[in-house]
Amino acid sequence: MEDLFINSTASTPVVDFKICGEINLEGRSLPEDSVRFYQPLFEWTKKLKAENVAVNIKLEYINTSSSKQILTLLKILTEKDDIKQVNINWYYEEGDLDGLETGEHYSTIIDAPFKFIEYAETETL
Repeated sequence: MEDLFINSTASTPVVDFKICGEINLEGRSLPEDSVRFYQPLFEWTKKLKAENVAVNIKLEYINTSSSKQILTLLKILTEKDDIKQVNINWYYEEGDLDGLETGEHYSTIIDAPFKFIEYAETETL
């Protein structure tokens, strides 16, 4: 198993998944076919063998279909028997209450600790 890295486009985020258990999504997620885009991420995640996983999600925009795929990704991680701990860092842009609310909604569904981190527009992970 190798790290998974996918460059961002105008409609898809940077994907930087490391076998050490660090998972990063950053940018915008509004692909035309979100199932097709996220499927390789699901497959990689299902094979991940790390005991502790840190998820960093810093998406400035998420369309509805991507939102469902991100939820599925988080469920895969938190339901894997060989992963003992998943910590989720949910980044939202300063003043973006919709972004914060999306993360808070996920936190009511996903059984993992969430940390909500407000950032200025110019900051990157």
